[in-house]
Amino acid sequence: MLNVTKKIDGKVAVITGGASGIGLAIAQTFAAGGAALALFDRNAEALASAAADLKDAGARVMTAVVDVTDSASVKQGFADVVNTFGTVDILVNSAGIIRMDEDGVRDRVKHLDMLTTPGPKQSLRVTSQMTDKEWLGNLDVNLNGTFYCLREALKIMEENQSGRIINMASQAGISAIAAHSPHYTAAKAAIVGLTKCVAHEVAPAGITVNCIAPGYVTSPPFLKGVERMGDERRARLMQIIPAGRFAAPEEIGAIALFLASDDASYMIGQVVSPNGGVVI
Repeated sequence: MLNVTKKIDGKVAVITGGASGIGLAIAQTFAAGGAALALFDRNAEALASAAADLKDAGARVMTAVVDVTDSASVKQGFADVVNTFGTVDILVNSAGIIRMDEDGVRDRVKHLDMLTTPGPKQSLRVTSQMTDKEWLGNLDVNLNGTFYCLREALKIMEENQSGRIINMASQAGISAIAAHSPHYTAAKAAIVGLTKCVAHEVAPAGITVNCIAPGYVTSPPFLKGVERMGDERRARLMQIIPAGRFAAPEEIGAIALFLASDDASYMIGQVVSPNGGVVI
């Protein structure tokens, strides 16, 4: 278990995408902070494994197989949490998808080459070639999923007159760092706007809403994609990161812990972007 001051001791935290990557790192940090955990994910096997490890470390954990693109599934998940723990104090919207299939890696390489190679430039031809299915599928998980979970959490928090909501945006939502993925960028930019709007709406009820907009983080899907890019291009990618490295998921977990705690009670509608100094 991490050595973390118990700043959220006794709180109940729902973490979507909690079975792996950033979501799991946040769950581990929150467990060390004293919270009871409700992990949502589509992957039942990964959920079971994550829950077992957390319980072995002394955490109170429940899991729910939830598809965040299905509002009925989300609603049932929150009902299960209330039935188990009695309430929801914290929501972390970490579930999301990143474009790291063969086409996604190809477009990332084209974008990186455009940024780091001297000479004539040309359009990446991503937006003009994108299908309806690709566009809608990305927004469904990254944006609609965030909204569905946000909506259910607020129904509980508004009654309690307290709560902490942390949405996972991306540096892509506040810069052109992901010109290779316009659908992902649009979804993450929308999450930033949604965060600011809802934060203003619910602050009088004692609820804070903020978002984290990370740069490059060593989540499993990202690392697999970077590996497929090859060593030379990975080195080029590092050249545009002043910190000279990718972030560890645990570093995002530490920021989430702060935003979930009473220390962040005056943080309302803010975007925290741990990005290693990338300013694209």
